[in-house]
Amino acid sequence: MTGVDSLSYIHKNYLLLSFVQRGERIREKTKKDDYQLYMEDLPTENFCIIAPESRNDLVQAGKDLHNCLAGYASKILHNTSVVGLVYQKNEVGKVIIGAIEIRNNKIYQAKTFCNRKFEGSAKAYISGYAVRKRVNTSLCYDLRENEI
Repeated sequence: MTGVDSLSYIHKNYLLLSFVQRGERIREKTKKDDYQLYMEDLPTENFCIIAPESRNDLVQAGKDLHNCLAGYASKILHNTSVVGLVYQKNEVGKVIIGAIEIRNNKIYQAKTFCNRKFEGSAKAYISGYAVRKRVNTSLCYDLRENEI
């Protein structure tokens, strides 16, 4: 192994270790009570909101939804945002349909596939969720009624 090869090997292992540590830190943040306060899985609802447990969860959700959720890991780590993954339940299990971002007890974003707005029963669920959790939605353009 040459000097350049060994530096490349060290760099790759450092990046891998750093990625794993960040994943663990996200898991630690999202398991805390204040973060869990915003999560919800009611047996009577067809939807649920679950915290991502790792950066990999954010990356996979971003791939599934065709958006930039992976970039929110730093916001989670620095306690500037709470991200909840929105799932629709079915007979087999649950399927991710969107995500919400909460800052300072306000929903700032609520997006589905390709950053579209929630509609229909999913939008009604998010609005009901906000009432149940006492989260303000006045700043969330995504949940407003169509404006003329």
